[in-house]
Amino acid sequence: MESKNRDNIYAKWTLILGIILTLILPFSIHLFNLEQLGKYGTVGDTIGGITSPVSQLLGSILIYLALKAQLDANKIIQNQVNEDNKQSLIRHDLEQIHELYSFFQNNIKSFGYEKETKGKREVVFGKRAIKSFFQDIEEMNINIHSDEDILKIDGVREILSIINSAKLILQKNKNSKLENEDKEFYNTLIHHELVFSIFPAREIENEDPLSLKKCTMCEIYHGNFPPLIFHRIQELKNEL
Repeated sequence: MESKNRDNIYAKWTLILGIILTLILPFSIHLFNLEQLGKYGTVGDTIGGITSPVSQLLGSILIYLALKAQLDANKIIQNQVNEDNKQSLIRHDLEQIHELYSFFQNNIKSFGYEKETKGKREVVFGKRAIKSFFQDIEEMNINIHSDEDILKIDGVREILSIINSAKLILQKNKNSKLENEDKEFYNTLIHHELVFSIFPAREIENEDPLSLKKCTMCEIYHGNFPPLIFHRIQELKNEL
């Protein structure tokens, strides 16, 4: 803005000086030897010859200032366009992350699991269903290293879908154009949901989450958790 005002002042004073010189020089012709000037043409030609270079110089200066002002204006407009595009991308990322988070929450709320309580079977939903699922899966007498057998268990595919959706949100949030404060906000929301909804109860109790006993078959500390689920949870933690 200061540069633009400075150019306007230069243009104004250049124009004023040019007008003054154009008006003064013709009337100053009497100061010269007219007899000598007459050898080179009429008085009108002499006046035109004197004022023409000055007028051309003034015109060149004014054209330069006008072009410079136009370039500055174009630069301001381009910066505004770039800023608008940036804000548009931010709004787009924000809408996508919000939709993904809503989808993630709905998946948690709609997750159903049949649980046995005091000899009776009942279907529970949401966080309670997920907690029951993790409690039961640790106690199941199955080959936990067989992904094919694990996927046949009721609720496994839904749990993996929830974990994958949480991972997708974290990745989208990380690569988005959002400000760091907004990214941290969504990371905090996802972390809260994971700790109190997805991760097993020991996640809250232990400083080293899922610090389970070492498996004698694969020598990985996943306890009686199926590696298919255990590794997905660990991948999700890495995203956090």
